[in-house]
Amino acid sequence: MPRQPRIDAPGVLFHVINRGNGRQAVFRTKGDRVEYLELIERFKERHPVLLYHYVLMSNHVHFLLEAETPGAIAGFMHDVTLAHTVRTNHRRKSVGHVWQGRYKAIPIETDEHFLQCGRYIELNPVRAKMVQHPKEYPWSSYDVYAAGSARTIVDIHPLYEDLGARPATRQRHYRDVMEMELLATQQNKALRFSEKQAYGTPAFFDRLESKYDFKMLRERVGRPRNGT
Repeated sequence: MPRQPRIDAPGVLFHVINRGNGRQAVFRTKGDRVEYLELIERFKERHPVLLYHYVLMSNHVHFLLEAETPGAIAGFMHDVTLAHTVRTNHRRKSVGHVWQGRYKAIPIETDEHFLQCGRYIELNPVRAKMVQHPKEYPWSSYDVYAAGSARTIVDIHPLYEDLGARPATRQRHYRDVMEMELLATQQNKALRFSEKQAYGTPAFFDRLESKYDFKMLRERVGRPRNGT
């Protein structure tokens, strides 16, 4: 099947996944991750993207992104990946690819799945058995939402603001919902946001097809399934 056209337009959220070449480790030290976060901050200034949630794993990254102008996500991902590859090869005295050739960008319906996809991203270290709770993993956006930590690279979506009138109320609500999601993850009942073409309602799929020529395999897409 030919590759889907890239949808890189304002008004569409994307769960972006980029993996190390051959699933190799791209981050080996704390310094590696700090450097990557600095690149994110640097290139967010050049490319108008909104970064709502993220996690840096050992051999891949997850972002929940939205473009403010057409092509912004592609430009952002290209520049971050290239700059990181150059620095990593120089540091390791190696050549060649650090990241796989094409990142994955999965459209996510905003109202329907936004916060749930964000929690899925922040629970990746738990699923990988690196930690028992997302608060134990410092390389994600979890503490921004659950504890109000300052993180300049993270943009706050209005749907999070709707969780409560006061910051403490929003943070408490986020922690409470995360606890339920954590239990579902431990029981292998949590929803996954990495296996389908898109996540949302039939109306959202119709919009992707009619406006962006995104070909849906209807029998294989829909709402996320439990336990997958």
